[in-house]
Amino acid sequence: MTISRRDFAVFAAVAYGTAWIVAAGPWLDGHGLTSPWLPAGAAIMMLAPTIATLVVWRLRRIPLRDFVSGVGLDLGHRPRRTLLTVLVVWLTMPLFPLVRFLVDTGFGWLDLGARYSAETTCAMLVMGVFVSVLQMVPLALGEEIGWRGWLLPRLTDRLGVPIALITTGVVWGLWHAPLTLLGYGFTDIGAWAALIYIPFCTIFGTLLGWLRLWTGSVWPSTVAHAANNTIASVLATLFVADIHQTHTLLLILPDLTLTAILGTTLFPITSIPRPTPTKSHPTEQPTPA
Repeated sequence: MTISRRDFAVFAAVAYGTAWIVAAGPWLDGHGLTSPWLPAGAAIMMLAPTIATLVVWRLRRIPLRDFVSGVGLDLGHRPRRTLLTVLVVWLTMPLFPLVRFLVDTGFGWLDLGARYSAETTCAMLVMGVFVSVLQMVPLALGEEIGWRGWLLPRLTDRLGVPIALITTGVVWGLWHAPLTLLGYGFTDIGAWAALIYIPFCTIFGTLLGWLRLWTGSVWPSTVAHAANNTIASVLATLFVADIHQTHTLLLILPDLTLTAILGTTLFPITSIPRPTPTKSHPTEQPTPA
């Protein structure tokens, strides 16, 4: 199923519209990032891309089996490779925010103070890697089915890999606007965080996109997404960070740079199979190209 203008319009309208609806609480009560509605709204918002994908699926009347393989919910071209990749990203992605904390501390941008004993800190880190990441997987999957499962392969089929990665990253970054316009992630720059999220999502999305295209499955990118979100929160819980008048944007440069280097070098050294469009069926409704 090559993406059509109508498919893209429906997908974008549902994904963006659902995000604004479920994340409206902080805007309506006027409390912004301190709103009690924010945690639940942000969590439910992660399901919006999957809802959008399901709407397009129903409009196209694609059989369920083809839908599952088309968004990468199976194990892809080589199941063993996919399972091994899932294991590798599960164990290595937590290192990215950890490297950020260590580099930021080394440059004197912030001081870290442990909230707990060394034994408790280690135990909570292990729990974060092996338990909290699994708890985050359903929500991360809610995003990945839409962005890397459905959108990226269709754009790749039409635009090629580089443009598809950039386009998906921009769409993904702008989709965060209900939160980022409140200053989410970068409280010291306020609504400008919405613009910062675009290159951030494009760079991080390049790595997630490679995982999706290389394995043909959405599970590696889902686990990577879940690990990135979870471990950053766990580290923030475990340590007291004293920021030395440093822009918060500067603090994310270490792991963002590492992600960019890794994401851009993996494509040239690996073979990316071309996406296989979903087969047409007699029941599928035609849409304008």
